[in-house]
Formats: sequence, C-alpha cells, structure tokens
Amino acid sequence: VLKNLLESLFSLTSYKNFEVVLVDNGSTEEGLKTYYSEICSQHPVRVIEYNEPFNYSRANNLGASAARSDLLLFMNNDMQIIDPEWLTELCQWAMVPQIGIVGAKLLHQDNSIQHAGVILGLQGFVGHLYLNTPEHFFGLTGSVDWYRDYYAVTGACQMMRKDVYDELNGYDEDFKLVFSDIDLCLRAIEKNFRVLYTPHAVLKHLEGKSRGYSSPNSDIL
Repeated sequence: VLKNLLESLFSLTSYKNFEVVLVDNGSTEEGLKTYYSEICSQHPVRVIEYNEPFNYSRANNLGASAARSDLLLFMNNDMQIIDPEWLTELCQWAMVPQIGIVGAKLLHQDNSIQHAGVILGLQGFVGHLYLNTPEHFFGLTGSVDWYRDYYAVTGACQMMRKDVYDELNGYDEDFKLVFSDIDLCLRAIEKNFRVLYTPHAVLKHLEGKSRGYSSPNSDIL
C-alpha cells in the first residue's frame, strides 16, 4: 500500500519542492526496512519511529513536529496519485491567509466519489455529502466539481499552513482513530478560517486498505 503511494507520488507529481515524513507505527513486514533504506536514499523521505499503541492524532502530530516546511499535508498511506497538478492546487489555496484547511476530491478504485467534503448532521452525525456518486456528479446540491467551503474535509488528505496548525495546537490526541480531522476543521472555523474543498486536486483513496473500518467507541461518544 505504501509503495503504491510513494511510487505514484514521486513519478507523477509535477510540484517537486516537498519532503515526505513517514510515521511508522511498529511495522513488521518482511523487507520493509530494506525498502525504507532504498526509498530514503532515492528521494527526500525520512522515517519517524512511533513505537506506541496506535493513535492517529498522535502520529500526525509527531509527523508535523518533524516536518521542516511552511505547509503541512497530512495523508493516509492508502492513497494513490493520479493527477500531476494535485499538489500545486492544494498549495496555492493553503497559502491564502483566510483559508485554514484544504481538502481534495478523493475517488474509490472504481472512480466513484469517496470524499468531496464533509457535512454535519448527515445520518444524525457527520458524513460525506457525495459519497459513492459518479466522479462528476451534479444533483440537487449542485456539482461535485465546484469549489466549496465546508465544515470539514477528510484527514486522509488535508493541507494547512504550519502557522495554522500551531495556532490550533494540532490534532486532539483524545481522538485515537477517527474524527480528530473533523474536530480540527471545526476549531479552524472557530478561529475564523475557511475550510475549503477543491475538486481540482484529485486522488484515489483505497479506503480501509491499511487499518480496516473499525472505530473506537471513545472517539464517537
């Protein structure tokens, strides 16, 4: 899963001024250390060891503390790059002072929508507005290909300036696996930042490939 992401990242992305910080949570796959050594020698990649019980928020915060850039992009390992301009698109919006967090259009393997913005109250909680619709869907709520401000965008691919991240004090580590991304967006809005969805940064999200779909009750209650 990780190799799929990194190979597509370095071979397809047109914007080259970036580094990758990999947060490794006790991986034991045979040959992985060799792969880490190879990828770090070939590309701007650093590996951060995270030898604690898995906490998604904690992992993101560790990665951010090790990063050396003015922009931070938090990305799951089950992503695949398909659009050369995806990173340029995210960066240009993340640089706008009024914008706090930027999210991308994410597609399932079959090109249906996995993420095009998150709304509150859907199914009594939170949800993805256009989930499982066609890639260029247009319906009662308009087009999936419109720029929009949302209450939240998914942390599977979530960009912000380092100064915004610092002002928000990062991800709340009380959320172990899910909803820290939603919480972060809501706190950004409380600080009068916009949360923007762009349809012009498009990636594949092979959702659940790495950790499955189960969520701790403590993150929801």
